[in-house]
Amino acid sequence: MSQIDSKSSQNSLFVDIGNTSLKLGYCSSGSWKVPDRDISTTESLIQWLLEEETTFNRIVVASVRKDLTARLQSAITEMEIVLVNLEGINHQRLNYDTPQSLGIDRYLGCLGAWYDCNQPVVVIDSGTACTLDYMDAEGIYQGGVIMPGITVLQNAFNDFAPELPLSERIIPSNWPGKNTAESLQWGQFGLYLDGVRSILARYQKHQGDFRLYLTGGDAKELSRHLNIPCKRDPFLIFKGMVAYLKER
Repeated sequence: MSQIDSKSSQNSLFVDIGNTSLKLGYCSSGSWKVPDRDISTTESLIQWLLEEETTFNRIVVASVRKDLTARLQSAITEMEIVLVNLEGINHQRLNYDTPQSLGIDRYLGCLGAWYDCNQPVVVIDSGTACTLDYMDAEGIYQGGVIMPGITVLQNAFNDFAPELPLSERIIPSNWPGKNTAESLQWGQFGLYLDGVRSILARYQKHQGDFRLYLTGGDAKELSRHLNIPCKRDPFLIFKGMVAYLKER
Protein backbone atom coordinates (compact mmCIF):
# COMPACT_ATOMS: atom_id res chain seq x y z
CA MET A 1 0.00 0.00 0.00
CA SER A 2 2.95 2.36 -0.45
CA GLN A 3 0.93 4.25 -3.08
CA ILE A 4 -1.38 5.71 -0.47
CA ASP A 5 0.37 5.27 2.88
CA SER A 6 1.79 8.78 2.99
CA LYS A 7 2.46 11.54 5.49
CA SER A 8 -1.24 12.38 5.31
CA SER A 9 -1.98 9.32 7.44
CA GLN A 10 0.62 9.97 10.15
CA ASN A 11 -0.68 11.14 13.54
CA SER A 12 -4.24 10.57 12.37
CA LEU A 13 -6.80 8.31 14.00
CA PHE A 14 -9.16 6.82 11.41
CA VAL A 15 -12.71 6.09 12.53
CA ASP A 16 -15.29 4.11 10.57
CA ILE A 17 -18.76 4.54 12.10
CA GLY A 18 -21.14 1.92 10.74
CA ASN A 19 -24.78 1.23 11.41
CA THR A 20 -24.11 -1.02 14.40
CA SER A 21 -20.37 -0.90 15.04
CA LEU A 22 -17.36 1.38 15.21
CA LYS A 23 -13.87 0.58 13.99
CA LEU A 24 -10.59 2.38 14.62
CA GLY A 25 -7.20 2.26 12.97
CA TYR A 26 -3.98 4.22 12.67
CA CYS A 27 -0.82 3.96 10.65
CA SER A 28 2.47 3.64 12.54
CA SER A 29 5.89 2.98 11.02
CA GLY A 30 4.30 1.98 7.74
CA SER A 31 1.85 -0.57 9.15
CA TRP A 32 -1.76 -0.36 10.25
CA LYS A 33 -2.73 -1.01 13.84
CA VAL A 34 -5.71 -0.82 16.18
CA PRO A 35 -5.79 0.62 19.73
CA ASP A 36 -4.88 -1.83 22.48
CA ARG A 37 -8.23 -1.50 24.22
CA ASP A 38 -11.81 -2.34 23.31
CA ILE A 39 -13.50 0.67 21.74
CA SER A 40 -16.66 -0.37 19.97
CA THR A 41 -19.01 2.58 20.51
CA THR A 42 -18.87 6.32 19.97
CA GLU A 43 -19.21 6.92 23.70
CA SER A 44 -16.25 4.66 24.52
CA LEU A 45 -14.23 6.45 21.82
CA ILE A 46 -15.07 9.84 23.30
CA GLN A 47 -14.18 8.66 26.80
CA TRP A 48 -10.85 7.30 25.57
CA LEU A 49 -9.93 10.51 23.74
CA LEU A 50 -10.87 12.69 26.71
CA GLU A 51 -9.16 10.58 29.36
CA GLU A 52 -6.02 9.30 27.64
CA GLU A 53 -3.09 11.18 26.22
CA THR A 54 -2.71 10.24 22.57
CA THR A 55 -0.26 11.17 19.84
CA PHE A 56 -3.04 11.86 17.35
CA ASN A 57 -3.51 15.41 16.14
CA ARG A 58 -6.61 14.76 14.09
CA ILE A 59 -9.46 12.31 13.67
CA VAL A 60 -10.54 11.26 10.19
CA VAL A 61 -14.13 10.04 10.23
CA ALA A 62 -16.19 8.12 7.69
CA SER A 63 -19.69 7.60 9.00
CA VAL A 64 -23.13 6.40 7.95
CA ARG A 65 -24.61 7.71 11.23
CA LYS A 66 -25.14 11.48 11.31
CA ASP A 67 -26.26 11.39 14.94
CA LEU A 68 -23.09 9.65 16.17
CA THR A 69 -20.88 11.90 14.06
CA ALA A 70 -22.50 14.99 15.57
CA ARG A 71 -22.02 13.56 19.07
CA LEU A 72 -18.31 13.03 18.40
CA GLN A 73 -17.89 16.54 17.00
CA SER A 74 -19.62 18.17 19.97
CA ALA A 75 -17.59 16.24 22.55
CA ILE A 76 -14.11 16.45 20.98
CA THR A 77 -13.27 20.11 20.46
CA GLU A 78 -9.49 20.16 21.04
CA MET A 79 -8.66 17.98 18.05
CA GLU A 80 -9.21 18.50 14.34
CA ILE A 81 -11.98 16.28 12.96
CA VAL A 82 -11.96 15.66 9.22
CA LEU A 83 -15.13 14.23 7.72
CA VAL A 84 -14.81 11.89 4.76
CA ASN A 85 -18.08 12.28 2.90
CA LEU A 86 -19.62 12.11 -0.54
CA GLU A 87 -19.41 15.87 -1.02
CA GLY A 88 -15.64 15.51 -1.26
CA ILE A 89 -15.76 12.96 -4.07
CA ASN A 90 -15.44 13.97 -7.70
CA HIS A 91 -18.79 12.79 -9.05
CA GLN A 92 -17.08 11.69 -12.24
CA ARG A 93 -15.76 8.88 -10.05
CA LEU A 94 -19.32 7.72 -9.31
CA ASN A 95 -21.58 5.94 -11.79
CA TYR A 96 -24.48 5.72 -9.35
CA ASP A 97 -27.97 7.10 -9.77
CA THR A 98 -28.50 8.09 -6.12
CA PRO A 99 -25.09 9.19 -4.75
CA GLN A 100 -26.81 11.01 -1.89
CA SER A 101 -27.88 7.64 -0.44
CA LEU A 102 -24.60 5.79 -1.07
CA GLY A 103 -22.89 4.60 2.10
CA ILE A 104 -19.45 6.22 2.07
CA ASP A 105 -17.87 2.99 3.35
CA ARG A 106 -18.89 1.18 0.15
CA TYR A 107 -17.01 3.68 -1.99
CA LEU A 108 -14.00 3.82 0.33
CA GLY A 109 -13.54 0.05 0.38
CA CYS A 110 -13.41 0.01 -3.42
CA LEU A 111 -11.08 3.02 -3.51
CA GLY A 112 -8.65 1.39 -1.09
CA ALA A 113 -8.65 -1.83 -3.12
CA TRP A 114 -8.26 -0.02 -6.44
CA TYR A 115 -5.26 1.95 -5.18
CA ASP A 116 -3.75 -1.32 -4.01
CA CYS A 117 -3.84 -3.04 -7.40
CA ASN A 118 -4.90 -0.44 -10.02
CA GLN A 119 -7.22 -3.02 -11.58
CA PRO A 120 -10.98 -3.65 -11.59
CA VAL A 121 -12.02 -4.74 -8.10
CA VAL A 122 -14.95 -6.28 -6.29
CA VAL A 123 -15.00 -5.58 -2.56
CA ILE A 124 -17.05 -7.67 -0.17
CA ASP A 125 -17.64 -5.98 3.17
CA SER A 126 -19.24 -8.69 5.27
CA GLY A 127 -20.81 -7.34 8.41
CA THR A 128 -24.36 -6.61 9.54
CA ALA A 129 -25.05 -6.05 5.87
CA CYS A 130 -22.96 -7.79 3.24
CA THR A 131 -22.09 -5.43 0.41
CA LEU A 132 -20.45 -6.49 -2.86
CA ASP A 133 -19.29 -3.44 -4.81
CA TYR A 134 -17.46 -2.94 -8.09
CA MET A 135 -14.91 -0.33 -9.23
CA ASP A 136 -13.62 -0.47 -12.77
CA ALA A 137 -10.08 -0.17 -14.13
CA GLU A 138 -10.34 3.64 -14.30
CA GLY A 139 -11.26 3.89 -10.64
CA ILE A 140 -14.92 4.66 -11.28
CA TYR A 141 -17.34 3.24 -8.75
CA GLN A 142 -20.00 1.34 -10.70
CA GLY A 143 -22.41 0.26 -7.97
CA GLY A 144 -23.03 -2.95 -6.15
CA VAL A 145 -25.26 -5.24 -4.14
CA ILE A 146 -26.51 -5.01 -0.56
CA MET A 147 -27.64 -8.29 0.98
CA PRO A 148 -28.24 -9.43 4.57
CA GLY A 149 -25.17 -10.48 6.51
CA ILE A 150 -25.10 -13.93 8.02
CA THR A 151 -25.90 -12.58 11.50
CA VAL A 152 -29.02 -10.88 10.14
CA LEU A 153 -30.12 -14.13 8.50
CA GLN A 154 -29.63 -16.02 11.73
CA ASN A 155 -31.37 -13.39 13.85
CA ALA A 156 -34.40 -13.32 11.56
CA PHE A 157 -35.36 -16.83 12.66
CA ASN A 158 -34.44 -16.08 16.26
CA ASP A 159 -36.88 -13.16 16.21
CA PHE A 160 -39.74 -14.66 14.21
CA ALA A 161 -39.40 -18.40 14.83
CA PRO A 162 -37.92 -18.65 18.34
CA GLU A 163 -38.75 -22.35 18.65
CA LEU A 164 -36.16 -23.21 16.03
CA PRO A 165 -32.67 -24.03 17.37
CA LEU A 166 -29.70 -21.74 16.87
CA SER A 167 -27.74 -22.54 13.72
CA GLU A 168 -23.96 -22.93 13.49
CA ARG A 169 -22.09 -21.36 10.60
CA ILE A 170 -21.10 -24.60 8.90
CA ILE A 171 -22.03 -26.42 5.73
CA PRO A 172 -23.35 -29.89 6.59
CA SER A 173 -21.90 -32.98 4.94
CA ASN A 174 -25.44 -34.22 4.20
CA TRP A 175 -27.55 -32.91 1.35
CA PRO A 176 -30.34 -32.20 1.92
CA GLY A 177 -30.29 -31.63 5.67
CA LYS A 178 -31.22 -34.78 7.58
CA ASN A 179 -32.24 -32.97 10.75
CA THR A 180 -33.49 -29.52 11.72
CA ALA A 181 -30.03 -28.21 12.60
CA GLU A 182 -28.62 -29.24 9.22
CA SER A 183 -31.66 -27.88 7.41
CA LEU A 184 -31.15 -24.51 9.09
CA GLN A 185 -27.44 -24.52 8.26
CA TRP A 186 -28.26 -25.01 4.59
CA GLY A 187 -30.99 -22.40 4.73
CA GLN A 188 -28.90 -19.77 6.50
CA PHE A 189 -25.15 -20.14 6.01
CA GLY A 190 -25.64 -22.10 2.79
CA LEU A 191 -28.01 -19.43 1.46
CA TYR A 192 -25.52 -16.71 2.41
CA LEU A 193 -22.61 -18.41 0.63
CA ASP A 194 -24.68 -19.26 -2.44
CA GLY A 195 -25.81 -15.64 -2.64
CA VAL A 196 -22.23 -14.34 -2.52
CA ARG A 197 -21.03 -16.86 -5.11
CA SER A 198 -23.93 -16.07 -7.44
CA ILE A 199 -23.23 -12.34 -7.29
CA LEU A 200 -19.52 -12.86 -7.97
CA ALA A 201 -20.37 -15.05 -10.96
CA ARG A 202 -22.64 -12.31 -12.28
CA TYR A 203 -19.85 -9.73 -11.94
CA GLN A 204 -17.55 -12.08 -13.86
CA LYS A 205 -20.13 -12.51 -16.61
CA HIS A 206 -21.01 -8.83 -17.03
CA GLN A 207 -17.83 -6.98 -16.02
CA GLY A 208 -15.09 -9.51 -16.77
CA ASP A 209 -12.05 -10.27 -14.64
CA PHE A 210 -11.50 -8.47 -11.35
CA ARG A 211 -9.48 -8.67 -8.16
CA LEU A 212 -11.49 -9.73 -5.13
CA TYR A 213 -11.01 -8.08 -1.73
CA LEU A 214 -12.70 -9.00 1.55
CA THR A 215 -13.13 -6.87 4.65
CA GLY A 216 -15.55 -6.66 7.56
CA GLY A 217 -16.20 -8.72 10.66
CA ASP A 218 -17.11 -11.94 8.83
CA ALA A 219 -14.42 -11.68 6.14
CA LYS A 220 -12.14 -14.33 7.61
CA GLU A 221 -14.96 -16.85 7.89
CA LEU A 222 -16.23 -16.06 4.41
CA SER A 223 -12.79 -16.40 2.84
CA ARG A 224 -12.47 -19.97 4.12
CA HIS A 225 -15.59 -21.03 2.23
CA LEU A 226 -15.30 -19.17 -1.08
CA ASN A 227 -12.41 -21.26 -2.44
CA ILE A 228 -11.43 -18.52 -4.90
CA PRO A 229 -8.41 -16.18 -4.86
CA CYS A 230 -9.03 -13.13 -2.70
CA LYS A 231 -7.19 -10.65 -0.50
CA ARG A 232 -8.51 -10.14 3.02
CA ASP A 233 -7.75 -6.72 4.49
CA PRO A 234 -9.32 -5.49 7.75
CA PHE A 235 -7.93 -1.99 7.12
CA LEU A 236 -9.29 -1.57 3.59
CA ILE A 237 -11.72 1.25 4.39
CA PHE A 238 -9.04 3.16 6.31
CA LYS A 239 -6.75 2.85 3.29
CA GLY A 240 -9.58 4.18 1.16
CA MET A 241 -9.83 7.15 3.54
CA VAL A 242 -6.14 7.91 3.03
CA ALA A 243 -6.64 7.74 -0.74
CA TYR A 244 -9.66 10.05 -0.42
CA LEU A 245 -7.54 12.63 1.44
CA LYS A 246 -4.83 12.47 -1.23
CA GLU A 247 -7.38 13.11 -3.99
CA ARG A 248 -8.92 16.18 -2.40
